Amino acid sequence: MPNLASSLTATLIAPDGATTRPLPLRGVHGQPDRYTADFILTQPGAYQLHLTGFIGALELDLTFTLHAVGTLSELRFP
Repeated sequence: MPNLASSLTATLIAPDGATTRPLPLRGVHGQPDRYTADFILTQPGAYQLHLTGFIGALELDLTFTLHAVGTLSELRFP
């Protein structure tokens, strides 16, 4: 559905459950009905995404748990 970036609000929730950051959604060029936001996860743990707003007349209030982020030492090589 086009133009959802203006009708939806996305909030990133840190693993501590209290620290939040609004994510400005924007459409993905050349991919209708796809949206993205830029962020870098720096603290290990499971983040959540809270999505609220409307798709047409349907009201949304959803929370998704994202893939857990590992420590930087787990990713470094050599």
